[in-house]
Order: sequence, then structure tokens, then C-alpha cells
Amino acid sequence: MSTHRQEPANRPRLTPQEFEAAIPAMGRLSEGSIAVAREVLVNGLGYVEAGAKHNVTKQRANFLADKFLKRARAVPDGWEHVDVWLPPEMAEMVRNIAQQARDNLAATSPD
Repeated sequence: MSTHRQEPANRPRLTPQEFEAAIPAMGRLSEGSIAVAREVLVNGLGYVEAGAKHNVTKQRANFLADKFLKRARAVPDGWEHVDVWLPPEMAEMVRNIAQQARDNLAATSPD
């Protein structure tokens, strides 16, 4: 009997478009970390293979894919990332608009 754990065959996946759309929500995640997550979530590689390809452990590959997926799922379909410089009072207005949009989404979600 083997003590080696198999990776789940039904691991969540993202389309290339879903993946690309979520990248702005990743914050300071490095390009290398994003590449590892892409290998797992889009290309379907296992954690061991993705880790070996990018010189990280399978645990790190699992962590990065999980972190990316959690953030990607937090971005509603069709929403866009906007990054602009504004005067403080206008920035506050934009933050308020964003919060209102999240509140409206939560109010209409079937959860």
C-alpha cells in the first residue's frame, strides 16, 4: 500500500480568458508565481509537474494555484480592473462606487 497521495483529478480549471481577466486582481504576485498557477489552472499540469517546470515545490505550486483561484473567483464576470491616479476626493468617490457595486452584486446573488 502506497502512502503517496494522488492529486485530485477533478481539480478546478480556468479558461485562458478567465485566467487573463483575473491577473490584475493578483496584486503583487510575481510573473513566475502567475506562470505556475497558469500551468495548473489552465494547462492542467499537476502540482509536481508545474513545480518542477518552474523550480518550486509541489506544495508551493498547490499554494499558488489555490491563491490564484480564490482571488479569480472573487472577481465577478464582466468586471474590469481600473488603475488610475486621481485627486483624493475623486479616489474616495471611486472607492464608494466600487463598494456600491459589490453591495448590489451581493444583494442580487442567489446565495
